[in-house]
This record gives sequence, structure tokens and C-alpha cells, in this order.
Amino acid sequence: MKRFFRSEPYKGLFILGALCSIVGVGQWILFYLGVIAEYPIKTHSQIMILGFVFSYVSGFLMTAVPRMTGTQSASLLEKSIASGLVMLFMICSFLGHDPFTFLVSTGMFTFLISFFVRRKLKMKDRELPTGFIFIPLGLLSGLTGSVLVLFSNFGFISLLALGKLFLYEGFVLNLIIGLGSRLIPVLTRKSMALSPTEVNELSHQMFFTEAVVFNGSFLIEVFLSSELGILIRALTMSFVLVKNFRFLKPMSEKSNLGISISTAAFMFPLSYFLILFFPTYKMHLIHVLYIAGIASLTFLVSVRVSLAHGGVNLELEKSANAILVFFFAFLTATVFRAIGPLFGGELILHFYALAATFFMLGLFIWGLFLRTVLFMGECDSEKC
Repeated sequence: MKRFFRSEPYKGLFILGALCSIVGVGQWILFYLGVIAEYPIKTHSQIMILGFVFSYVSGFLMTAVPRMTGTQSASLLEKSIASGLVMLFMICSFLGHDPFTFLVSTGMFTFLISFFVRRKLKMKDRELPTGFIFIPLGLLSGLTGSVLVLFSNFGFISLLALGKLFLYEGFVLNLIIGLGSRLIPVLTRKSMALSPTEVNELSHQMFFTEAVVFNGSFLIEVFLSSELGILIRALTMSFVLVKNFRFLKPMSEKSNLGISISTAAFMFPLSYFLILFFPTYKMHLIHVLYIAGIASLTFLVSVRVSLAHGGVNLELEKSANAILVFFFAFLTATVFRAIGPLFGGELILHFYALAATFFMLGLFIWGLFLRTVLFMGECDSEKC
């Protein structure tokens, strides 16, 4: 047990994130079965973004940033603070005290920003990839969103819409654009993914333009035109998909992980275009972004992180059928969640329950696949 707590941050925080997703999604099953009476839409969204996603972001950054900057690894105290803040946030969310809930989330982002900045300031003779400008942007977006939602609880209602966009979309999508521009071409085994010529094409100017246009779309959506803001995000994510993620370039070799990650990345622009065509169903179609895009990509990237840091042969990610199976379960959950409103009435809860069940199934298969990686450090590819 002592060895586990002294291990790299991703292990404990990935497990905490998975538990948060069980709690966040499981509420719909409990509501469907009549175990809980309160409609769980608010706690569901809070826990999935600020419990589940934040835990994985923290685990990844607290493991990767010290390595990239050549600085001190995350201490036991830092790992404990990150985990403790997430658990405190979940408690506050269930208690329904929004001011304190978002005060805690403000503390969560403040802590993670300070962790990143302190390592960056100590970095010597190294240069982070250009696209990593999106890391502080994503964390600042989350911090800004938390503060705006916090103040909206004290009479500043006009801040709520913008705060939610920064918190529930800007936070994670900024990180996906920045980290994904470096990682996704590698994980999807695109030819010449790390070629200096290819890297140089993604210039400072291009990343700066992407950052301004993407984050500006939230302001446009709230203060000018909802449709225009969403259209700008759809087009920006399409550009990122093709240019940054190399979506149209061939894979150098077939990989189950690569195919799944490419499909998940395609869901980002697709979700926004679907919302443009069917604006009435925005609340439901946004789950194409959240489940098929963000959640799926989170679990898929965690596979590579766990394999690489667990000392497991990376050839496993090419042939392991479990990767395709759990990803397909998440896609099925997405379909049920998105089409439920078409049937209306009481039937919608059946679709919500089916979506939650398939999400849980995918999570179970993911966990079963990775348990030997996290705790045994090996896996027989024929059994995976």
C-alpha cells in the first residue's frame, strides 16, 4: 500500500477519476430504479467534468510536466492535495451548496496552475512544444469559469452562461488541442508524426490564432450570437483535427488504439456541427462531445500512459481487442444518450439508463484490461 501511494500521480488519480465517473454516471441508473428521487442533472455534470476529467488531467500533468521540464516529481503532499480537493468537491456537489462547491473548484485549478508554473519556472535548457501554450490556457479557462459561476451565486446571474462554457468546454478542449497536437499524431501512428518539418509547420502564429479564435467563440456565443459562436468552434475543431491531429494522413501501421483515438477526435467537430443542424437538441447532442469525444479520449490516452509507465510492451495497444470493445461501448452509450429525446415522455429515462449502462460496461472492460498494467506491470496480449 505504501508503495502505491509513493507511485507516480497518474495511478491514484486515474483510479479516483474512474470512481468519479462511476458516481457521476451511476446516478442515472439509481434515479431510473427509484433509489434516488432528485433529478441528478446538476451533480452529474459537475462530477463528470470537475471530478472525472479533472482527476485525469491532474494525473497526466502531474506525471508528465516534471518529466518534460526536468524538475522534481510530484510529492506525496501534492498528490494528496489534488486527490483531497477532488473528493471535497464531490462532497460539496452532493450537498448542493453551489457557492462552496465552486469555491473548492477554484482552489483545484489554483493548485494545478501553481504546480505547472513552479515546474516551468525551474525548467532549464529545455523548451516545451509550441502547442503547450494551451495547457495554461485550459487551466486558466477552468479557473475563470469557476470564479464566474461562483460569483453568479451572489446575484451576478449574467456571468453564469459564460462561466459554464469556460468551465465545461474551454477547460478540457484547450488541453486537448494543446496536448493532442503533440500526442495524437504519435498515438495514432501517423507517418512522420515527429518530423521536424511537420512540427515546424505548427508555428507559434498558428497556435496563437487557434487559441484566440477558439476561446473567442465562447464570448461570441454568449454576447453576440449563439449560432455563430458554435459555428466558429466547429470550424476551429475541424481545422485542428486535420492540421494538428493529422487526421487525413495515413497511419504508418494499424493500431486498435490509434483507430479508436482517431474516431474519438473526429467527434469534436462532429458534435458542434450536429448542434448547429439540430439546435433544439443541443443539451442532448453535446453528449457526442462529452462521451464519444472527451470521455473516450480520456480513457484511451490513459491506456497509453498506463502501458508506457507500467513498463508494458507498447505493441499491446496495436492488437488488444479490449480497446475496441470498451470504445464501442462508449459509442453505444453516446447513441442512446443522444437519441433519447426523439422518443420523448417516459421513454427518455429508459434511454438515459441504457446510455449509463453501456458507459459502465465500457468502464468495466477498460478497468479489467488495465488492472494488470497498474498492479502487475504485464499483460499477455493473447488474453487482452
